[in-house]
Amino acid sequence: MVKGMSLAYRRVLLFFVVTGQKRQRALGSSLAIIALIATMLFGIGPVVNADNCYYANFDMKNSPDFLNPIAIVDIDTGTGNLMVRGPLPLTVRRGLGKNTPCLEQPDWSLAYDQMSDWIKNLIGQDGSCPSYFSADKCQKLKGLNNSQQPFKLSDYKLIVVTLLEDKGTNFNDLKTEMTAAGQNFPDDPGQREALKRTLLGNQFTDKNGQLLGSGSILWWPFAFWDCTCSDDVSFFCCSTPSSDSCCKGPYTATCCTGQSSDKCTSMDPKKNCCWQTCDPLNVLHACPSGTSTGGDFAGLIDTLHSLLLTKDPDKTRVIYFHCAQGVDRTGTAHLGYLLNNYTFKDAWKYARLKVGSAGYKVPNCGSQRVGNAYCRYLQAMESSALVQDDTAFGSETGIEFSRCDSEGTTCQ
Repeated sequence: MVKGMSLAYRRVLLFFVVTGQKRQRALGSSLAIIALIATMLFGIGPVVNADNCYYANFDMKNSPDFLNPIAIVDIDTGTGNLMVRGPLPLTVRRGLGKNTPCLEQPDWSLAYDQMSDWIKNLIGQDGSCPSYFSADKCQKLKGLNNSQQPFKLSDYKLIVVTLLEDKGTNFNDLKTEMTAAGQNFPDDPGQREALKRTLLGNQFTDKNGQLLGSGSILWWPFAFWDCTCSDDVSFFCCSTPSSDSCCKGPYTATCCTGQSSDKCTSMDPKKNCCWQTCDPLNVLHACPSGTSTGGDFAGLIDTLHSLLLTKDPDKTRVIYFHCAQGVDRTGTAHLGYLLNNYTFKDAWKYARLKVGSAGYKVPNCGSQRVGNAYCRYLQAMESSALVQDDTAFGSETGIEFSRCDSEGTTCQ
């Protein structure tokens, strides 16, 4: 018998065991009743695989101990659209924390109501307005949640931008998000290609198919690693053949040729093309243009800006972008988003999240380097000059990269 079990409960179990031995056909029902009694008395549910989930539930009660907080990124005063960043927005466990049992994967769900409550709570807090917001933007943000009209996510069109890759522990996470948006997520990787970088669906439902609210999902897989290169952008460019773990990918003798995008399709993708010659790992771009190859970070940032500025005819948007933990890839996207208007140092400062007494949860050094390379790319494009240097997005005469200076910034 189980240690600590009451005498009454032991008698119940014994009764069903004896009954089951005498009446074999009733065994299944007996075991079902035993499971029901166990659930009622001890909170023990169906057997679950304790290893089939990794993260804590998306719930503000889990933050900051088990979950990084959400944060306001931007609001457009014209459309009223709101942009928020954060961690994986799913319910995957039977309770709070990271030690509670996992739910079976079919029972995972989009944490829609929890997202609504968390955003409402965040808007109502002092200091929720980012320090880089104008007074008009702060006023617009505060107006989203008041006593006359409290914030409620179902009043908006939710657009979830997921940066997860379709492998490892994130496969089932991504599948759950896609299912909530009414999308089939095939097991065949080739069939999943058509789902990338395309706005899909028009509503979200719970695990039982009940409507949660209007919205769409945008899958933009993006990944990089955290390496220890001495040069903050060197791993984007192999000026010489190297076994350096930070400089993988095809070698190109001339790095950063700056070819215009209309010439991209005439070049061999295996040898890199366009700005890809400075981006051998396909982090910043998809190449050839219009394909799903590479992370296309530049395209992601352009898309985030477009999503915020586009007005829907029926509802105002809430754009929520996330990775798994809401730190590195999410922080990089926030950083890149701000680089259109700020220096690298300022954007880096604004993109960091404060997490309780632990201070700041800083995007890793890989995040810093992606952002810095993207900053140099923007500066080179703005200069309308060809970059022909063996440094990623270069520092040659005629182009000023001072706004991309990362000296003094710190990362993990």
